[in-house]
Amino acid sequence: MARLIGVIGIGLVALFFLFILKRIISFIFRRRKSTAPFHEDLADVAEDIAGASKVAATLATAAAYFAAPAGLLAVAAAIGLAPKPLIVVLLPVLVAFAAGAIALSTLAKLYAKSVRRNRGLKKNDA
Repeated sequence: MARLIGVIGIGLVALFFLFILKRIISFIFRRRKSTAPFHEDLADVAEDIAGASKVAATLATAAAYFAAPAGLLAVAAAIGLAPKPLIVVLLPVLVAFAAGAIALSTLAKLYAKSVRRNRGLKKNDA
């Protein structure tokens, strides 16, 4: 049962990371055709990536909770005598990626807000 939960968890996380990859690629190649300002596109893409990574990390946490070894098997896994499910091993990486994506999203939003304010002040001064 733990193996099935781990496989389902990894599959769902992989779908979210495919969405993230697709969003990044579409941002890079669509940039030339886009009518929106760069800072707005950047903030939008960063927000989408942060949201998807938060959901992926949450699903991975739930899957790792149910798939993690318990009792004596947990002791054996900690020593290295029993294998850990892959979702349990990947969870710290997924959480770190989500935290980084959230930080970058916040920076992109602040950058977009700063550009909007600076452009607004320049229009009022002229």
